[in-house]
Amino acid sequence: MRELSLFSGGGGGLLGSKLLGWTTLGYVEWNAYACRLLAQRIADGFLDDAPIYCGDVRDFIRDGYADCYKGVVDVVSAGFPCQEFSLANYMHAGQGTAGTGAKNQWPATIEIIRRAEPRYVLLENVVGLLGSHGYFGRVLSDLASEGYDVRWETISGTEVGAPHVRRRVWIAGVRRWRRVMDAADMLECECCNEPYCPECETHYHECDCPGPSQDDEYDYREVSGILQARPKDVADSNGERCQENRAGAEQFNRNSYPLNAAVAISNGGEKIPQNMGKMINPEWEEWLMGWPVGWTDLKPLETAKFQQWCAKHGTGSRE
Repeated sequence: MRELSLFSGGGGGLLGSKLLGWTTLGYVEWNAYACRLLAQRIADGFLDDAPIYCGDVRDFIRDGYADCYKGVVDVVSAGFPCQEFSLANYMHAGQGTAGTGAKNQWPATIEIIRRAEPRYVLLENVVGLLGSHGYFGRVLSDLASEGYDVRWETISGTEVGAPHVRRRVWIAGVRRWRRVMDAADMLECECCNEPYCPECETHYHECDCPGPSQDDEYDYREVSGILQARPKDVADSNGERCQENRAGAEQFNRNSYPLNAAVAISNGGEKIPQNMGKMINPEWEEWLMGWPVGWTDLKPLETAKFQQWCAKHGTGSRE
């Protein structure tokens, strides 16, 4: 699948994309060092050669780049900033502040999804997003409004073999509804007076802008003046799911996981390599996060180290 990566950071999530066999068509990251690191790993041949937008995601929208990805990517991935929903923020400012500060980038994230219109979304954040503040309901409601049927799960590092806990909520969504051109914005055909699309120069019922064979495959509704289409075979089930999504945090907060990091690492867990010392250092962090050792250094990464990582995670060589 073709991916637009938001909040790309140093490329840890992109290593996951490589495991999935995705092709990255764009990186968005505000930190200058991280952007240089992405560029180096692209030069090394370990990440896909694609544009890096080094700046704020809100500027990525303002400058028109988000619109360029419409119809180009299959999935938008985003580990949007967690500061607004972290335990540290709750302890400092209280749960009622979640999503109210300048560091909240969810509005920009959903706006990029709205403009790019990917088939899939993959999102990640801290478990504090599920807190009683209810902001997760806003996230689900926004996704439902854009036509996405979503599932979410809390997964810890220990559950996937990592030597740490780091519990995170993962949200995967597939688009069941999609926005189409409003018939009111089309021209009137001179021959038959039916709506006529100026973009593809066809009648509305043949227009590829709303979707091919739309009369047979899609139901229609108008929402805020915008015509939306959804496949008929998922209309009923998705409608029920959207109602669940819109219900927001109230329905699942009763069963949300407690914020408890006291989870013991299994006896079969990987031991800290002896050559990494006892103090926190880059190599220790890379090992802890499951990255190739040396990944966060701006120097070219040795092919052998990357191939060793690939072999460990079951992807074979970099080719």
